[in-house]
Amino acid sequence: MTEFDRSLLPAAQFEFVVIADTHYMLAEADDDEFDSRRHQTRRAAQVLQQVAALDPQFVVHMGDLVQEYPERTGFDRAQQEALDQLLEAGLLGRTHFVAGNHDVGDKPDDTMPTHPVTEDSLRRWERRVGRSWYRWDAGGVRFLVVNSQLLNTPLPAAREQRLWLETELASGEPTCLFLHLPPYLHRPNEPSLGHYDNVAELDRSWLLALIDAADVRWMFAAHVHFPFADPRGACRYRIVPSASFTRPGFGHLFASTPAPEHGRDDRGKLGFLLCRLRDGELDVHLVRTRGVVDPPTEGARLLTPVSPSASLLGLTVHHQLAPSGVVPVAYPSAIPQTVRNDIPRLSSYELGAGWLRLPMSEVSRLEPSLRRELREHGVRLQATQLGPALADGAQPGADRVELQIAGPWPNDTDLAVLRSADAPILCPVVPGQRVPGKQHPRTRIGYRLDELGELGLRLAAAGLAGVWAVCRYDHASSPVDQALQAQRLPAALAGLVWLCDLGEDDVGNHGRAVAALLVAAVTRTVIFLEPLRDFDRTMDTRHGLLDTLCNPRSTATVARCLSALLNRMGPGQLELLDTDGDGSLQLKGAGGSLRVWMSATVSGLSSEVEGICVDLVRGVRLDARQLSTRPSTVAVFEET
Repeated sequence: MTEFDRSLLPAAQFEFVVIADTHYMLAEADDDEFDSRRHQTRRAAQVLQQVAALDPQFVVHMGDLVQEYPERTGFDRAQQEALDQLLEAGLLGRTHFVAGNHDVGDKPDDTMPTHPVTEDSLRRWERRVGRSWYRWDAGGVRFLVVNSQLLNTPLPAAREQRLWLETELASGEPTCLFLHLPPYLHRPNEPSLGHYDNVAELDRSWLLALIDAADVRWMFAAHVHFPFADPRGACRYRIVPSASFTRPGFGHLFASTPAPEHGRDDRGKLGFLLCRLRDGELDVHLVRTRGVVDPPTEGARLLTPVSPSASLLGLTVHHQLAPSGVVPVAYPSAIPQTVRNDIPRLSSYELGAGWLRLPMSEVSRLEPSLRRELREHGVRLQATQLGPALADGAQPGADRVELQIAGPWPNDTDLAVLRSADAPILCPVVPGQRVPGKQHPRTRIGYRLDELGELGLRLAAAGLAGVWAVCRYDHASSPVDQALQAQRLPAALAGLVWLCDLGEDDVGNHGRAVAALLVAAVTRTVIFLEPLRDFDRTMDTRHGLLDTLCNPRSTATVARCLSALLNRMGPGQLELLDTDGDGSLQLKGAGGSLRVWMSATVSGLSSEVEGICVDLVRGVRLDARQLSTRPSTVAVFEET
């Protein structure tokens, strides 16, 4: 049985889980179109076991319980077996169901692959499962389920649901709304005829107008088997990924070879949502299952905050943060579909990042609603500007601006810009750097520590103080020495902003991320790990925290867990120490002690270690009995 550890999470009023599109499949179904279909039932069972281990107050199943659909002869048996699967997991009595197209029928569109909802299919659902639109209350929040398959139909039930929803939303209560079919994927005015993945007009506009006028704070949809999110005024709109398989067409969002089965088995995106209500806000945690049907039992999965109040983890974004793309005409849609890749943005929340570093042109391109959502999650934007830039306050959407200059030292124009900025950040772009094994010299972005003395003299001579310098973390030097040197800055410098580049080796990147994060904690400033996404078609390929399909690499787990542990260190001065030649680093402060053993020495850990012990690579909390001899990167936090 999978276990979970919440020791790093803030207290919540209550928790609930949202799962979607489990697609239970009959064992003898004569369908071998995709091998992954043979795994859907076991994947669903494993997800339900994990949900049961979380023990939420309630569960919302977003629809498509089964792979069958109402016209198929095995539909009734498959649906009953899917409900029995929930019963076996101990979840049936606290699960609220949303009707999906595989449950009651497709939306009314003659291009859809199966028949639309009928009075008969609706009665069959109600006999076995219950009402398809209804309300319940918990924690001062009104929860509403809408049957999206009824929208735009002439059925009497559609009129009843419409009147019921208008009445419900007429009263001003904080509301969370669930429906299977997304109202829209990219824009509220996108076409619907031939579009498999949205609600058609006129009911789409009617529904969105109701939501905009009422206090609907959260809306969840499903159906597309892929994560999307859109801030709609005061409403946070989230599309839930599937627990069983992905929809191939959305793989066209990535400049990558497709995931297995032409994109249908992109296992890194499979999972469910854990929602935690606290102080009137909803923290949404993506619990990734990766399609694993026999997960390891060693350790409890460590849950980490998605909206930390302060985080020293930053991410350098070289690709577009929220690029839009077009899914070509392909079954089951009959028209192209424009969508936005929301995964990099959602991943910054999952990682607990406090800052994103990206070009000013990209900050300006971001929709205001996305910038607002980032800030609500505690993520701020550091914009990079090569050449003369405006003062911080005049930069649209940026929280602070990094002035990048050609060469190591600022000229008169650069100095004038620095004088006009509030808490200016200076970053050199220095060409001609020789790198072993490379024919052409490379360009270094960021100062070396040994250049800061000269920079301080030049700034002081120009009458400047309070300047922040962008400094590149040196992987060849001792992290302890760098931490000490960074605390002895020239008077003209207010502090450092660190850059840490990742290499091509994931195991090596674990150590790079750990050392850089610890040094950043000592210097009480942000460390930008870069790149966020893989560089796989350039002169210098590098692994990012996300791969080319935007799925997290193991270094992302290391950074997520270690950053959450560092957030527990508390205020006050920290000290970084080498510890007796055992390959570990120790961070000490008034709030506690954090010690990290790198991969080569984990077998030397004492079985009597105390505190919060975390295998950073797998993202699990261990007890002393679970410490093994296999190499990993382990952190132990002991609170004072």
